[in-house]
Amino acid sequence: MILLIAQAMIGRWPRYANELVKQLVNQLVTDSSQLINLFK
Repeated sequence: MILLIAQAMIGRWPRYANELVKQLVNQLVTDSSQLINLFK
């Protein structure tokens, strides 16, 4: 996943890179929320 983001940033697809970063952040937020709910 990180390799894909790096390749996109090195390449000519800044919009594609932005989408990957957004998806990654959304996934991290979702995972964090689930972890927090587990420990409640």
